[in-house]
Amino acid sequence: MTATVDTPAVRGMITRFFRFMSRLLTFLRRGAPAGAGLLIAAMALRYGWRDTRVFSAPTFYALPLPLHLIGWLCLAVVWRRGHRGRSWGSLAMALTCGVLWFINTASLQRKVNAVSPQPGPRLFFWNIGHVKSVPSAVHELLRSHDPDAAAFAEAENLLPAHHLELAGQHPGYQVMPLPGGMLCMVKGTVSLSSYTTLPQRSCVQVLDTAFTRFPGPPWRICLADVGPLPPLPRTPVLTEIFKVARGSPRTLVAADFNTPLDSAAFDEWRDNFHHAHADCPEFHGPLETWGFGFPILAIDHLWLSPDLVPLRADKGSHFRQDHSWILVETGITPRNRDTISNGGTAN
Repeated sequence: MTATVDTPAVRGMITRFFRFMSRLLTFLRRGAPAGAGLLIAAMALRYGWRDTRVFSAPTFYALPLPLHLIGWLCLAVVWRRGHRGRSWGSLAMALTCGVLWFINTASLQRKVNAVSPQPGPRLFFWNIGHVKSVPSAVHELLRSHDPDAAAFAEAENLLPAHHLELAGQHPGYQVMPLPGGMLCMVKGTVSLSSYTTLPQRSCVQVLDTAFTRFPGPPWRICLADVGPLPPLPRTPVLTEIFKVARGSPRTLVAADFNTPLDSAAFDEWRDNFHHAHADCPEFHGPLETWGFGFPILAIDHLWLSPDLVPLRADKGSHFRQDHSWILVETGITPRNRDTISNGGTAN
């Protein structure tokens, strides 16, 4: 039996669609000058005050350089008919933003090369986004990368049955649910040392960890989750997390900071820690970890205390997950190797 098509109805739908698109383009053309003004103002704020002021923080967080590029490309399309000069100008601005994005990423990268470092633990982190069951990708990634520690943010909906699932499918790991919706898996033993709530719906916690592969004194894992509040500068919160994380050797920091690496809030961090991806000589590519596989925002970060260096770093995305997972394989620098194995304090 052949299905019949209501030709007048189809034509009506097509006509309504084109009318809608025509009205949308008219609206966009009228609003294009305001959009261009916003992008120019946001760029001025970015390079004038970064995110150090309440009036500069919103555009810094909400309009990273990749979105500047996309915005100017959209304006070039909107102005393609009737405003060729503006269209070409928008393309030039898009190219400029692309160059600035590349320069900005390169300026954040400080490749650290250590002479014959001893292999250290592998740390995996992923914001899994309030899932109600363990994503199959979690099992796949744990098997393929075999991290010594894995931490998951926004895992508060995982029930004890899911924790047993993780422990059953990945023997050797201690699975530990944590305050603030975090979940940690360690090959060895782990205990919660401290938990601190912070402003802007944020928290930081410290775990004392003994890795099976690295016998000796315990390691520290600092896990944090910073609330996504674009109007407010992150410096006060990140400064408090920094105070908790700094000062001890064998420290691994993993967090959804909701803050790009070029933020003023990370200046102190870059001077005292190693960034897993920006400082890794083996990692090449954009630092962005959000959203849905597109490099828009660099908001998830792994940091290492100065006695450790990143030997290998990786990241990737999966369907239906807005955040990318991130991984670092650490190395222990020769000057700190004996200190760490003996339980002393590294410089």
